[in-house]
Amino acid sequence: YSVFWSYLVLDVLRTTILFSIGNDTAHYREYFYVFWISEIPACLLAFLTVLELFRHAFSPRLGLSGRGVALFRLSLCTLFATAAVVALMSPGSDANRLIAGVIIIKRAESLVLFGLWAALFVLVFGMGLPWGNYSVGIAAGFAVNGATEVASWALRAYYGRTLNHYLVWSLLVGGFCQALLWAAFILRAQHDISVHSGDFSATELRSRTERLSEQIAVLLERRW
Repeated sequence: YSVFWSYLVLDVLRTTILFSIGNDTAHYREYFYVFWISEIPACLLAFLTVLELFRHAFSPRLGLSGRGVALFRLSLCTLFATAAVVALMSPGSDANRLIAGVIIIKRAESLVLFGLWAALFVLVFGMGLPWGNYSVGIAAGFAVNGATEVASWALRAYYGRTLNHYLVWSLLVGGFCQALLWAAFILRAQHDISVHSGDFSATELRSRTERLSEQIAVLLERRW
């Protein structure tokens, strides 16, 4: 899952940079542009991580051909082209155009991540993958974050700008829950690997001890 780890690294770097800038009045402009511009590669990597997830989890089991990947890439290019057109045609300042374009991409990303709830049920109940599987963990984190974002965007669209402050906090909470889920799955996977390695080592040691005992017994019999 190289794309997934790239997404994690970008998310950590982005959070660190934004935290170092601060969102006080004196640094609001820098914070604003770093936040919204960095959303573009973050959304792109999120889409590519979903593609990587489906290629690892679904393609070997469902026999999906390269046409599905090609269709996904075409849809992704169309989405970013649409966002660019919307940004160029939006009235107002450059900041307003930037936000308009990024929001198109961000809402599409939220819907895709929310759709991973269906993928999660297929992975666990349809294909029988264990809950500790990496694919299930990635899908679960994205699904929780996507559900939070979809609910936040829906409330923002209904109540208007009065919920802008709560929208930001809800997105932060969704991202935090996503990170917690991923950390839990990664730690559990590492624990399972260490346990299996320990079991394998103990079994191998027992087997070698038994073989050595047999060889010693054979040598003693030949000697006497």
